[in-house]
Amino acid sequence: MTIASQQALDFSFQRLEEIPDEVFAHNPDVERLVIGDTFTAETDTTQELLDEDWRYGNMLKSISPKIATLKRLKHVDLRGNWLETLLLNGMGALEYLNVERNFLREVELTNLPRLEVVNCYRNDIEQLRLSDLHSLKTLRLGKNSLRHITLENFPSLEHVSLQWNKLQSVELRGLPNLISLDLSNNRLTHLHLQELPRLQRLNVTKNFLQSLNVSGLPELHTVYQKDNFL
Repeated sequence: MTIASQQALDFSFQRLEEIPDEVFAHNPDVERLVIGDTFTAETDTTQELLDEDWRYGNMLKSISPKIATLKRLKHVDLRGNWLETLLLNGMGALEYLNVERNFLREVELTNLPRLEVVNCYRNDIEQLRLSDLHSLKTLRLGKNSLRHITLENFPSLEHVSLQWNKLQSVELRGLPNLISLDLSNNRLTHLHLQELPRLQRLNVTKNFLQSLNVSGLPELHTVYQKDNFL
């Protein structure tokens, strides 16, 4: 285990199966917690190597509820573990959460008022519950197993990526600052987007779209829609 400072705990590449509760108890002022690896699967060009090695950082299957006792915790990086469920609630200082490349099927994030970035890329998420995330700006959910998603009342949300899911329907409401939306490589057949006054970029490539209505989006200037039935 590596402790970089009193404000940062780094357990990268330790092959850990659990983090003892004492770690949280003995470091109440930690602001940055890293229990994963340093790979970024979505952008790394050595994808074949990643496919073989990405699970060798740590092997956490769950994260202790004691993490919520870290009242100053701003940054949590859990990339490349074996997590299946993630439930976080009431962590008032949390700003950044990265759970890329786990085995997550269920994610619930509630009452995280300062959370700005959520990265759940490359899991197997089927159930997603998000609420009271009023500062959320970036939501990355690519390469999961979502069939439906409702995003409602996220006033700060600017960027949403949902590519490579199994989406058949999407409901978007109360997203006044959404700028970019990626819905490529899903199973959508009809899509009608409205009340997204700042949306500028939309990607719906490789769906099954028979109809696409974006006529009420005043700022939209870029639409990718190849490989549909339009």
